[in-house]
Amino acid sequence: MKKICIIFLLFLVSCTNIQKKSERTGVHENQSRNISNFYEEWNGVPYKYGGIDKNGIDCSGLVKNLYSEIYKIDLPRNTISQMNNGQRVNYFERAQGDLVFFKTGANTYHVGVYYENDNFIHASTTKGVMMSNLNESYWLNNFIEIRRVVNEK
Repeated sequence: MKKICIIFLLFLVSCTNIQKKSERTGVHENQSRNISNFYEEWNGVPYKYGGIDKNGIDCSGLVKNLYSEIYKIDLPRNTISQMNNGQRVNYFERAQGDLVFFKTGANTYHVGVYYENDNFIHASTTKGVMMSNLNESYWLNNFIEIRRVVNEK
């Protein structure tokens, strides 16, 4: 009888873990689809310093719009202020939706949103909204940090 009870308990625990894992996967897939749709909608929009719409947008404006639409989080409007949000994340623990920051000049900074497979979405000054890879030498050489912002509501 004791063996049957142990087997039954193990079965219940394994079923619970399977359900929780599939629930987490579903949420991740939803966010991935949402970010992918957002990117398709904004891809190619030209860069415009201070821009916030599809007539032209800058990097922090794009990030602000993405976070508002996908995560329902209102981020500040500029890159420096966005850098003060959330918690710093180890480079190797980055996850979809994390903010990636770069120092691109003496007093200029750049921000994008990590997508997957070392790719991030951002608004380039030369090519507008696009996807780039963190492993490209330019981004590696100018990388500052990754931050994770979560909705605490």
